[in-house]
Amino acid sequence: MIKSPQQQIYDAVYLALLKLYPGAVYDYLPSEKTPYPFVVIGEQYEQDKETKTTLMGKTQITLHQWGTYKQRREITDMQLRIKSTARDIRKTENFSTRIKVLSGRTIPDNSTDSLLYHGILELEIQFI
Repeated sequence: MIKSPQQQIYDAVYLALLKLYPGAVYDYLPSEKTPYPFVVIGEQYEQDKETKTTLMGKTQITLHQWGTYKQRREITDMQLRIKSTARDIRKTENFSTRIKVLSGRTIPDNSTDSLLYHGILELEIQFI
């Protein structure tokens, strides 16, 4: 059975991130003992449109990066590398893809005892 286009895109993003940051990419928020910085592949939304012969649409994936207060530069560098890598994903197993929108922000995060920086990248990827 063929995987959904959204799953194929998720897998492509996940594998690309693992190549960039081996051992520092998660599909869940890891424990507080996990060393910083790290990346979490978060929420994913999709919109499909089916014609008589083609399935097309888009998916949005949120990528989170966390680092300590002193790692702000590392977080912004990670965002730059992730954006470049995401732009290189042109094809999955069964679909052609392209980035439609890529936006990001970096915010202070006080959800732990230590001040962190939380980078958030929103990828919107179109598939045909």
